Formats: sequence, C-alpha cells, structure tokens
Amino acid sequence: MRVFADFIDNLCLIDLPLQGSQFTWSSFRERPSFSRLDRILVSPEVAALWPNISKVTLSKKISDHNPIYLSIEEHNWGPKPFRWFDSWSEDKNLVDSIKHSCLQNQGLGLSNILKMCKSDIKSYHLQQCNAEQSSIKDLEEKC
Repeated sequence: MRVFADFIDNLCLIDLPLQGSQFTWSSFRERPSFSRLDRILVSPEVAALWPNISKVTLSKKISDHNPIYLSIEEHNWGPKPFRWFDSWSEDKNLVDSIKHSCLQNQGLGLSNILKMCKSDIKSYHLQQCNAEQSSIKDLEEKC
C-alpha cells in the first residue's frame, strides 16, 4: 500500500473531492461499516483545465457500492452575495455614481434602490476592469 501512496505522491496526483455522500461503500451488517473505496485521481494539469471537476456519488440500488461518476460541471449556487470593499468609498466617481443612482430611484422603496445601486456598482466595476485591462495591453505593447 505504501508503494501505491508513493506513486500518487511522486506524480502529484489529486484525489478528487466526493460529492453526494461521504462514503462509496457500506456493509449490510447489524453494525454497518463505511469506507471511501472508490477514487478518481487526476493530474494537476487536468485539475487546472477543469477547476470544478469532482466525483459524484449516486444512490445505491442493489450493490453495497455507491456508483460514482466524474463531473466537470460548475455548480450554480444561486446569485453571489454582494460585497462592499472599504477602498471603494475612496473612489469619488463611484461614490458620485451611487449618490446619483439613489437620487434617481427615490420613491421606489429601499429594496429597489439597493438593487439599482448594486447594478450601477457592477457596471462601474466592469468599466474599471476593462480600462485596467486596456492599460495593461497598452503597456505590454510598448515593452
């Protein structure tokens, strides 16, 4: 068993995370035992190509093993929560944009005002990122 573990270590193989169940095998005894027998090992290159790669268990039907399959799907956990960074409050243009959005949407209720502000912040952030990427490309071309 140590030889196999050394083989995995030498090749830097990654044992993929298991989703759907903690174990892949269980006994049908009075005192059941559980184990993760089934594994999927991938190289770091494969893991980099598909960052969301995982092994997923299905429910067992007649066997003592849970079937597993390889998944490369990105899981949609719903909308990402809004985050505010203190450094943004130092950006006068962003603060002015938020103030403008609040004034423009008065009377819509707090929830709708916040949604509009969030939308404006996302748009502003996207514009800033695009401008930064453009500046980086310009600098790279000059080098």
